[in-house]
Amino acid sequence: MKSNIMLVEPSATMRYVLQNYCSKSGYPADGFSGYEKALNALKQQYQVFDTEYRCLIMGWPATRSPIVDEFLTLLEAPDFHDLPVIVLSQELRADARAWVAGRSHTVLVRWKQYRSIRDLLNRLLDQNIANEQEVFSAKFSNTDISVLVVDDSPSIRYALSDLLNLHGYKVNVVGTVQEGLEAARAGRYDIAVIDYYLQEATGDELVRQFMQEAETADMACAILTGTYSDHIIKRSLRAGAVECMFKNESSELLLARIDALARLVRSKKQLREDRNRLDAILGSVKDGVYGVDRNGVITFINSRAKSLLGYTSDEDFIGKKAHDLFHHSDASGKPVQPASSALQRAYEHGVAVQNMEGVFFDYGGRCVDVIYTIRPLVIHGEEQGCIVEFSKRESNPVLDPATWRYLAYDKVTGLMNRHHFRTCLENEINRVKRTQANYSLLVIDVRFAGYGGRSVSIATSENLLRAVSKLLVKRFRNTDLMGYLDKGQFGLIISHNQIEDAYLVSRKMTQAVVSLSRHLKNASIDCSGGLIGIARGNSLGAQELISKARLGCQIARRKGRNYTFVCDLNQVIPCFSSGAASRKAPAAAADTVSKIEARAG
Repeated sequence: MKSNIMLVEPSATMRYVLQNYCSKSGYPADGFSGYEKALNALKQQYQVFDTEYRCLIMGWPATRSPIVDEFLTLLEAPDFHDLPVIVLSQELRADARAWVAGRSHTVLVRWKQYRSIRDLLNRLLDQNIANEQEVFSAKFSNTDISVLVVDDSPSIRYALSDLLNLHGYKVNVVGTVQEGLEAARAGRYDIAVIDYYLQEATGDELVRQFMQEAETADMACAILTGTYSDHIIKRSLRAGAVECMFKNESSELLLARIDALARLVRSKKQLREDRNRLDAILGSVKDGVYGVDRNGVITFINSRAKSLLGYTSDEDFIGKKAHDLFHHSDASGKPVQPASSALQRAYEHGVAVQNMEGVFFDYGGRCVDVIYTIRPLVIHGEEQGCIVEFSKRESNPVLDPATWRYLAYDKVTGLMNRHHFRTCLENEINRVKRTQANYSLLVIDVRFAGYGGRSVSIATSENLLRAVSKLLVKRFRNTDLMGYLDKGQFGLIISHNQIEDAYLVSRKMTQAVVSLSRHLKNASIDCSGGLIGIARGNSLGAQELISKARLGCQIARRKGRNYTFVCDLNQVIPCFSSGAASRKAPAAAADTVSKIEARAG
């Protein structure tokens, strides 16, 4: 015996086609023209060591003779019941289906699909035969996927059942729309393969019914049709089907489509499991946890967070902005604009914050004193939002509004005070180190003088500071931050794309302050500025940056009135256009001045 594959086919033509195809596929077969010779060969195969057949390919006989019955009975005997058998038949006759269904390790293939036996032989003969009783079942791992087939053609139903069962799927076949609905409602199926032309209705109508019912809406539906038609495909996909398959395509292609649907189903199951696992983990955390995207829209929240804020349902949070729900105001009840909110800015720019104190507002509008930590949410190297963890500060009651305003804001200007501004600046420095954002710090030193050498009273100075503060706030952008540093000095954190933008902002701010002099009768105003960039590789802290910008104000003041010292250029720039100043500046600084004056118009 030259091969471990037996081929039994009475037709010389068909036997030649099969032998030639198997040989070209790398599996030469011993051909037998009659069942009697094949029967004797099987009985004698154990007389020589290592000559037993590992697979049998047989054409189903047109008529059943006694010798055929004896041959089939031998294949069901204990010595041969583990032998894999591939049966080829012109028509899927009832007796062939019955015999195949009653014998293990047996598959029925249409003659016109005989080329599929190469894949079957690959799977059967290229694996370890030490555990032959699991040849068919161990190779495939689709037992977690259940398939419902709805087709009014018995031959199609049985062919699909054989093919999918061979590949490990759990299959149920029905012939009518009503049977399909009842089966789908009774059992949970992952995939439904539906014939388009059914007797009672079209397949897209059945798909639409599946999609409308909660018990069956999760099924991945595929339409099976005999001909390619744009009309059928469009109707099927619009009804909710995810795939269209064709009866005249090869078994390999049809199986590949089913396998793709199975992968989709497994992915959806894994996502549900991951979500349930995440919910369980978040539910066990003692602190409140919620997630937001880059716009501050809540994507998830745990039960502890809902409890701390007095809510009961996820629907109260998911898809809504955290700022609008519970951190829209400060402790005094004064509304905080999103652009001025430290939390909202952290969401947008991915700023990491550790153990910060703040206030949230619960469902009843009551102020809740919290400690929160913000961590950027990075998925596949891309920032997709933030995770916020917070807890209620039971030991430290929420400060009354007057105390809060005293601690965080300056009482004269109404701007954030030096301490609060320094904290915000530190956060921006940390963010710049992690991202490509561009920020600069501008300190404006404002001086008041009375006419005729007279001094300005304290009351007048405070009124002038309030006027300057209101003017700066009116001119200031919402994307930037501003505070009062004491002794007539204002701090501004400027975001920009190009450094010239920061120079332009500094010039416009100082011009606005000086312009107040035109409205004063007994006093004049002049100012100086110090501008320093917050570089990504910067090692300076917030207080050091403020000190350098203040020093820049002193350098600018020695130059004269209404100048700004740009620390990065080591150059003084006038607040108002000055051709002479531009001509005396070094080339790089002069070019910058020219750009600023051109943009200022």
